[in-house]
Formats: sequence, structure tokens, C-alpha cells
Amino acid sequence: MVLGGIILFALRDKPYSLALSLFLFIIGCCLQYVRPFIDNNPTLYKVFSQYWLFRNGLFFGFPMMSIGFYIAKNNLLIKFNNNFLFLFLSISTILYGCEIFFVQNIFFSHMSYHIDFLLSILLLTPVVFIFIMRTKFCPFKDKDTKYLALFSSIVYFIHPYVIKLIESFLSIESVMFYINVLVISSLISFFCVLNRKRLWFLF
Repeated sequence: MVLGGIILFALRDKPYSLALSLFLFIIGCCLQYVRPFIDNNPTLYKVFSQYWLFRNGLFFGFPMMSIGFYIAKNNLLIKFNNNFLFLFLSISTILYGCEIFFVQNIFFSHMSYHIDFLLSILLLTPVVFIFIMRTKFCPFKDKDTKYLALFSSIVYFIHPYVIKLIESFLSIESVMFYINVLVISSLISFFCVLNRKRLWFLF
């Protein structure tokens, strides 16, 4: 995450910044998807089984930050009408569901593997962000976006601990596991943001 921020800061004024970030994300996705094709080579299989190889600031952090920066820089929160936004949200959600099904039941069906990179989140993530920020239920509405950045950062840093906690007490299928991690991490993050003054030693 820190590396992604550094890269974004260095390239923030470059016209190719967004395209480069998307290209790097696709490379990271390819590094993840190559694993089933090299399971007959123990050395390569071990190398590409290391999550840090693609789950890092270069291939994941920078692209996500770059998309957020592009949305803010071009004021995209107000440029799309609600009908178009809802249509795009529906399409990207369907693509996301189809990709998850394909990855879990076909691509990685014979191995246990945590999936981080899905091409469809390049569409789903920004539209979900815009959709939430434009709803009247958004807790960060009319506030400094630093609170949203803080919320996202807390979710990012605490979700591995939530994963470990759930794994210790529950044995549930992957979709419910993902939902539980997302909900618990978001609740903890929201609590921390609301009580940031009392938890000053954390921020």
C-alpha cells in the first residue's frame, strides 16, 4: 500500500499513469492465473505460490489508488446520471459473479487458493465507490474525503487479522467467509473512524 502511494505520487501528473496502472494490474492477474499451468514444475509452482509476488503495491495497490485518484481528479462523482450508474453497476456485478464462478469451479477447482485478482473488479470497484458516495446513506457524505481514506486504510490493515480470527473459530464455505470478513472488517473500521479522537494513538 505504501509502495502504491509512492508510485502514484511520482506519476500523478503523467498522462499515462492510469493506463500504466491498469496494465500492471493485468500483469498481476496473469501472475496469479499462471499457477494451474505450471503445477508439473515444482520449482516454478513454489515461486508462483508466493502471494507477495503479485499481492503488492506495484500490481495491486498502485492500480487501485490510481483509479481513485482519477475519479477525484476528474470529478466523476457528479458526471454520471443515476440510470447509467445503476446499469453499469448491474453489468459489472454480473461479470464479477461470473468470473468468481469460473475461477473457483474451473480454473482453480483442483487446488486451494486465495484469489485476489479478478479482472472484473477494475469495473466493479470504481462504480461501487461512486454509487456509495452518491447515496444519502453514505456516512462520509459532505465530509472531508480523508475519513473515507482512513476507513479504507483500516479495512486494508485489519482484514488479515479478521481472516485469522474467523479461521480459528469457524469453518464455512468461501463466499460466506468472504462476506463475514468484509462485514466485520468494515464494522471495526467504521468504529475506529467514529472514535478516532479517543484512539489517537492509532492514527
